[in-house]
Amino acid sequence: MKNNLTYDYIIIGSGAGLIVADAALEKGKRVAIIEQDRFGGTCLNYGCIPSKMLTYPADIIQQAKHARKIGVNFSRPSVDLHNIMGRIKELQSKSKIMAESYAKLPGCEVLIGQAKIIAANQVKVFAGDKERILHGHNIIIATGAKPNIPAFPGNELALHYRSFFEHLPNKPYPRLVILGAGTISCEFAHFFSTLNTKVTIVGRSGTILKSEDGDVQTAIIQCMRVAGVSFLLTHRFDKIEQSENEKVVHLTNTTSNESIKIPCDEVIISAGVKSTAPELLDPAVGVELDRNNYIVTDKNMATSIPGIYAIGDINGHHMFRHTANQEAKILVDYLFEQKQSIINYQAVPHAVFTTPQIAGVGQTEEQVKKSGIPYKRGMLHYRDVAYGWAMGYGDDDDGGFVKVLTDQNNRILGAHAIGYQAAALIQPFVYLMNTGDGSLTPLLSSQPIHPSINELAAWAAESLILIGGKN
Repeated sequence: MKNNLTYDYIIIGSGAGLIVADAALEKGKRVAIIEQDRFGGTCLNYGCIPSKMLTYPADIIQQAKHARKIGVNFSRPSVDLHNIMGRIKELQSKSKIMAESYAKLPGCEVLIGQAKIIAANQVKVFAGDKERILHGHNIIIATGAKPNIPAFPGNELALHYRSFFEHLPNKPYPRLVILGAGTISCEFAHFFSTLNTKVTIVGRSGTILKSEDGDVQTAIIQCMRVAGVSFLLTHRFDKIEQSENEKVVHLTNTTSNESIKIPCDEVIISAGVKSTAPELLDPAVGVELDRNNYIVTDKNMATSIPGIYAIGDINGHHMFRHTANQEAKILVDYLFEQKQSIINYQAVPHAVFTTPQIAGVGQTEEQVKKSGIPYKRGMLHYRDVAYGWAMGYGDDDDGGFVKVLTDQNNRILGAHAIGYQAAALIQPFVYLMNTGDGSLTPLLSSQPIHPSINELAAWAAESLILIGGKN
């Protein structure tokens, strides 16, 4: 293999990094794209998109069950798991097509292998038993993060989100234990519980989705229990054993110190992610890392070493593809347009694709209370708007809610939703928090379509009540 080739931009990672690659190629720059795994990154192959190919069919089944309340009856829905998994495999097959299409672009070279940054302008690429050294004027790190696998005996017997999507099941698991209680855990639980799998979520914090607003946590736990999901939320993972016909998960209750065993057919570890920086960076290069080994960047996505930049999960700001995309756009503006763009990390939205759906932006009510400032709260349930009535929500089922939190001057501090299309309902608050002074005033003076689900957000904003201050 040829050494000592020089590129204008060496891009490590083919997820959000492709946004920078596209901009560089459009400017006629020489670009190398290095990917150690499937081209297209985590989102395409193991994350955002394939996981929604699981949760959306589950949503349809749940909607079919709810439809009885509004006078629509279906025969019992059946799931064609082969079809669902086939769609995911078809999606993943696009990875090779993408890699080939980029490799054909003028000025672009695609390398499949493990990258190691060995100097401020040098990257060593390991491909099988071969090595190659690339020289670049600029290095863009967009490698994402990797699954965090806690150290305990038998952890190799479990799947994690990447290995699950690498080895898709051909039939539902009768019994599934999920170690971890975050977003990925809840989405897996949503899908498999809909297939009548007996799902148990195990966590240590006493709740699930611990970064969510407390009212959201309470509501989703109740809904998931109705769907048949069990929770053990004050338990430590001790070990996993394999018997002849099943796996056995050993846990300890951290409150009572009681040991329990859970027999199951499969275990998925979903205990967050961790940085890939230690294996990517030679320490001698001197790129600054934070205490969790994520790369420290400035407002332009520049690292402590000139010419090296980091976007996406690897910089530890927020583990969302939309954040990585926005950081890539900021870097493109800086590198190619000499324009200073900004990202508001206090207004990064997120969603959990369960039924009901969850979404939020900004501070939770618990965080606002802890700050000690007077604040306003507005909260409205689906049953409180006309379209919610049409959907069948009422006294026996409120359908979820939208909550908005502001300071005394109506500047948005946070907004949270749980229910049908929560991710869409939260978006107006995201727009407002990223424009001007983040005031709620434009929403208060706007006209939501009647009757539509959009009235939830608007009327929640109109229902603000001052908490901890004087009206």
